[in-house]
Amino acid sequence: MTTEVLSLRAQKRQATYAAIRTQAAKLVIERGFDAVTVEDICAAARVSKRTFFNYVDSKESAVLGPLMPLPTAEYKAAFLRTIHPSLVRAVLNFLVDPAVAVEKEEGTELMRLCREIYKTHPLLAANHVARNRAFIDEALEITTAYLEAHPAKRVFPQSSLLEEAACIAGLAWSALHVGMHQWLRENSSQHSLRETCHHALTMMLSLERPTV
Repeated sequence: MTTEVLSLRAQKRQATYAAIRTQAAKLVIERGFDAVTVEDICAAARVSKRTFFNYVDSKESAVLGPLMPLPTAEYKAAFLRTIHPSLVRAVLNFLVDPAVAVEKEEGTELMRLCREIYKTHPLLAANHVARNRAFIDEALEITTAYLEAHPAKRVFPQSSLLEEAACIAGLAWSALHVGMHQWLRENSSQHSLRETCHHALTMMLSLERPTV
């Protein structure tokens, strides 16, 4: 099979996926999530139900996109080898990188529609973020492994290693959660997702500092 044929097939698959996602988002913005069925999305996108489920696993995935891909073994190995000036910011990047990859794959129009849905359906948005809970386990695991490999980077050696790792991973996850919601609610793409999440972390780290 030629490269050209493969390219055309890939383009067709991408166009079908984009049609499903775009029509699903537009219908939900217009009618609300509960009022839209899989059949409605299929009709609008002009695909069969079988084709729909070949591309997405649920109505929610069609509306808000796929779950973030878990980090690869190679990515995690590189993370553990690197000496990070700020471990909590490194763990935040560990969480943000897959989200950034999804953002690039989805494209500008789909992300614009997602922003609109997040504004009008905050509970749906929160549930979607919660579906990525596997990432907090990944963050805790990589943080624990990092502190074991680099004990000099510990800030609270008097506490248990797992307790310190849980605090770091939890703080990074919270910054991702807050930053992603803020980024999706913004009226413009003035700031990147990464910038917004790190700004959220900066604010969190400043909360206990004395004010003048």
